[in-house]
Parts: sequence; C-alpha cells; structure tokens
Amino acid sequence: MHNRLTLNTTNNNLLYISLTEIEETFRSNLHSHPNLEILLFIDGNGYIQTNNKVIPVKKNDIVIINENCIHVELTKGLKFYAIGIKSTSMFLKETFTKNIIYFNLNDNDYKIMLALYELIYQQNLNKHEFTSNITNNIIDSILLLLTKKYDLLVKKITKKSDDSGLVDSIKQIIENYYYQDLKLDDIANSLSQSKSTICHEFKKHTGLSIIQYKIQRQIEEAKNLLIMSDMSISQIASLVGFDSASYFTKIFKDTYGMSPKEYKKRQEC
Repeated sequence: MHNRLTLNTTNNNLLYISLTEIEETFRSNLHSHPNLEILLFIDGNGYIQTNNKVIPVKKNDIVIINENCIHVELTKGLKFYAIGIKSTSMFLKETFTKNIIYFNLNDNDYKIMLALYELIYQQNLNKHEFTSNITNNIIDSILLLLTKKYDLLVKKITKKSDDSGLVDSIKQIIENYYYQDLKLDDIANSLSQSKSTICHEFKKHTGLSIIQYKIQRQIEEAKNLLIMSDMSISQIASLVGFDSASYFTKIFKDTYGMSPKEYKKRQEC
C-alpha cells in the first residue's frame, strides 16, 4: 500500500506526503529525491539500505534523508509516513553531517510528531482554502521541533534566479512519475495549464524539453541501479520506465559514452 498526495509546489513548502506499508506486492527500489524527505515510522521493523550502510528502523524512529541520497526502504510490514520538503537541507550541527540522519523518538515526542504528520495528511486529503497555510505552518513546526531536540541545522537551498514555481512543479511531477508513461497532457492538466505553456516555460528556464528532462531523470536513476543492484539490464530498463532494453541501452550510451554493461563493469573495478 502506497498513497502519495502530491502538491502544487508554487505556494507550498511541502512537495508531497505519503503513507506507505510494505506488503508482499509492494515494489520498493533504490531511488533518490532532489529534495529533503523526512520519514516517520509508525509500525513494524525493517531497515533502510543506502549506498554504504544499513539502518535498522522501527516504530518511533524518524529518518531525515537529504537530497540525492540513494536509499530503499525494505522489509514486509514496515509502515511509515514520508514528507518531501523543497529547497531545504538538514545537518547535525556538531559534525555538519548530512545525507541520512536518524533518531528514535521517546513516546511523548513520537505522539506529537505523529499528530503533526496525520494532520498534514488529512489536510491534503480533504483540501480547502486554508490547506496551504496550515500545511506550511505544520512543516515549520516539525523542522523547529527536530532542530531544537537534536541540535540540527536547517539550511535553505538557494535556487537560481531564473527558476519558476511552475518549473519546480513540473520537475516534481517528473520526479514522482518518471518511470511511468507520463504524457505532457497529464502534466498540463494536473497543473491547470496549457501544454504549450508548460513546454515553453520549461524550455525557457532549463534549456531542455520536458521529455528530454524526463529521459535524463530515467537514465540517472538507471545509473544508480547499475551501481547499487545486481539486476539485469532489462530489469533496470523496465524499472525506470523504458519499454525496450535496446532503446534504453542506446540512450544510456548517448548519455555516458558507453553501454550500461560497460558502465557497470567499470564501477566494479
């Protein structure tokens, strides 16, 4: 079970909130996010696999995953909330450690944090005119509670002056659905914009078409899977959204100057 509520990022600090329970049929793959993600584990026992460690997790744990950190949540029965927050990083003040930070909350702190996550989830499940303001205030409260309790530092990521809220929203939709057959009409409709508007704005601010950016994201995730997993080329191609392994190989070679098989072999040397 995986239910993700994605928000229009123009007026929200929150990109998404999801509620996930890892079942037999749930497909969980190595992945990364271009944003801060904070997981609150509400049931079960399991672990998070990263590129250099295994992190045991259970109920009452909170895990802070900074942008572009490769990870996967594993073990059947694990249940957790996840919130994605834009333009933000968190560090341990003492060591300035980033990437993945994790803590076990005491029962009182857990109850408070769970109530905040549940409130965000319900607010965005049943949207109304004040949802955005309420959600932003709750996100600020979560960050303040964490920084105070665990001596963390919150750093706002400065974005390029030519970035726009619309482009951010398009990028986030691609991030959430890059492995699916995502059409321009789908993106335009979800943002209440015309197809020509989203194409023009995206190209203007990034220098890439939306399709080029989506393919770039697919190839980037495929590269991570080649490094981190033992899956076959055809399996990886399918997982990141390519119908044809041969087409995936061609695009990968155009991007990195070598085939996926050659790339994987070099990483093993």
